[in-house]
Amino acid sequence: SGLAESARDKIASLVYLDALVPGFPGPAPPVGDTPPSRGDTIPINEAFARAIGIPPEDLWKYSPHPVNSFIEEFEFTGAHSLVSRKTFVWANQWPNRESTYRALREDPDWVTHEVAARHMLMFDAPNEVAEILESAI
Repeated sequence: SGLAESARDKIASLVYLDALVPGFPGPAPPVGDTPPSRGDTIPINEAFARAIGIPPEDLWKYSPHPVNSFIEEFEFTGAHSLVSRKTFVWANQWPNRESTYRALREDPDWVTHEVAARHMLMFDAPNEVAEILESAI
C-alpha cells in the first residue's frame, strides 16, 4: 500500500493476502503485546504467537517479523486505492480479517477470494494462492 501511494502509475495490480488494507475495517496488530525486538525484527515466540492467534502447531511457519511494520506510522492519501486492479484474499480460518473481506466483497472495485486456510496462505493453500496471483496480473 505504501509503495502504491508514491508509484501508483507503475503498479498494475495490488494483492492483499489476508493483510491490513488502509481505510477498511479490521483489527490492527497487537502492538502492546509485541515481545522485545532484536534489531530490526520481532521473534515470533510462543507468547506472541498466542497473543495474535497463531496455533502452536503453526509456529514453524513464521519467521521473525519486521519491527517497523508494527511501529512505523505512514500517512495514506488514498492514492493506493486508485490502482485499477485490487484483490483481497481472506484466510477464513483466521478471523482477524473477516470484516475487511466482508466490506471489500461489496465493493465493485475489488476482487475478493475466501480461502479455507489460516493466515499463512502460502503454506496452507499454495496452489490456490498461485492461481489467485496469476489471475490478478
